[in-house]
Amino acid sequence: MSYADRTLLMTRPLDASERFWAQVPDRFRSRYRKIISPLIEIVSLPVSPPGGFRGTIVTSSNAVSAVARDGLAKLPCFCVGRATAAAAQASGIPALYVGETADALVHGLIDLAPDTPLVHVRGTHTRGDVSGRLTPAGLWTEDLIVYDQKLHPLTEPAVAALTVLGTVAAPLLSPRTATQFAHEIQRLGTMRAQVIVSCLSPTVAAPLAAISALEIRISDRPTVESLIEVMQS
Repeated sequence: MSYADRTLLMTRPLDASERFWAQVPDRFRSRYRKIISPLIEIVSLPVSPPGGFRGTIVTSSNAVSAVARDGLAKLPCFCVGRATAAAAQASGIPALYVGETADALVHGLIDLAPDTPLVHVRGTHTRGDVSGRLTPAGLWTEDLIVYDQKLHPLTEPAVAALTVLGTVAAPLLSPRTATQFAHEIQRLGTMRAQVIVSCLSPTVAAPLAAISALEIRISDRPTVESLIEVMQS
């Protein structure tokens, strides 16, 4: 099989996809061409956060710029994911990694018992009900929605890769992206490529369960590093 017959199809926003490609080992990149076809576009929303918060919660790196921009950058920031914490720290935010999942974050914050009130800076669509679980546990938390996630179809190059003979590796990191990917695959109808989908977690894989044409792999741990490992297996 030639280089042109192997495709790494990345469906995150452009910057995130480029970061993912940079993390993939050279031995994999040398055998695959890359196609970036964002299924979700991050659209910033105009917000004016109220004052009085004692800390921020960030469960996606997409919210980091809003924390830095909207007068919250000096507050302690509690993050899901090492990459998100690193992005916040690089922006000058005093960020603390609290876990790789919303569940780990909630349990970790309950143990840490930070000063409140807290604000969960997030997108329109989110999972884990962070504020709804922290507030009854004694950590008053409000939501601040700073971006929307606009859905997009697969691009023409992505469709072409899926409809010719070859192999397509498609890493998926969020349930919303996986749901849109499933919708696009069903819309295509017929695929000729062998499509291997690597999912960050069982929750991400769930929207794909009914599509028998896909080979689905699930990461052992909800980290990009683990996802890349299972993608190469």
